Amino acid sequence: QKTLEILLSLISEKDEYLNYFQDLERLIYNHTIKICTEKNVVPSWNHIFTSMYINKARSIYSNLDPNSYIKNTRLLIRLKKKEFTPEQLVNMNYQDLFPENWKELIDEKYKRDKIL
Repeated sequence: QKTLEILLSLISEKDEYLNYFQDLERLIYNHTIKICTEKNVVPSWNHIFTSMYINKARSIYSNLDPNSYIKNTRLLIRLKKKEFTPEQLVNMNYQDLFPENWKELIDEKYKRDKIL
């Protein structure tokens, strides 16, 4: 419930996006269970599970918040334009979450790989 409240604090149109953020929170929980299962960790609210859940929720929140230290100003706009589902958001890697930040490094790697 607290995670849902924190995620909803990012937007003013809470009623409009309530279902989206409820699905997002549920998918963060399910993602954590999946990762725990893959790593042979008991998926219950133990210390490891809780840390993994909080880290995933924090990562998504920090990327959605345009005023956070990450400075990802486009992700929340993209969410409002419905460019991705909650499931896609939970499964995005750091490059998908903030492509503008990684474009230069990816381009350099592509050039090096091409030369090799």
